[in-house]
Amino acid sequence: TKTNRLERINTRPNREGGLTDKIKHGYLPFYKTIFKEKEIKSVLEIGVQKGYSILLWREMLPDAKIVGVDINEPPVSGCICADATKTFPGMEGPWDLIIDDGSHLYKDIVASFKLLWPYLNKGGYYVIEDVPRELKKEVPSRDMFTIIKKT
Repeated sequence: TKTNRLERINTRPNREGGLTDKIKHGYLPFYKTIFKEKEIKSVLEIGVQKGYSILLWREMLPDAKIVGVDINEPPVSGCICADATKTFPGMEGPWDLIIDDGSHLYKDIVASFKLLWPYLNKGGYYVIEDVPRELKKEVPSRDMFTIIKKT
């Protein structure tokens, strides 16, 4: 199944020899839940760093549109070098899954959320990884991981 494939992919190095931090931080079960509930056809991830999670999503969802955005030049193709707290080319989507794994700063998370929420499809998921303490008061979260479903 798709979720078993996700686990296999994320516990071995990708073609470039790296692992994402999705399993180390314990986020894999949350993504499994999302993939069971919704067919994901488009993903926007904020905060690409080395690009390993983009490679994971491409392997996991080969028919989906996968776009990463990072304030620094991402090392993988198909990513955008931009500030996700401000309007950037390609942000319009529409998106089934938006993942904020960017700066982890409260002000940036709120700004990105306000900017991108309108482009999330109905039934889509907005995920915030590594939720900072000050945001946990306002957004119910599971430890350091928050999933918001658009209804």
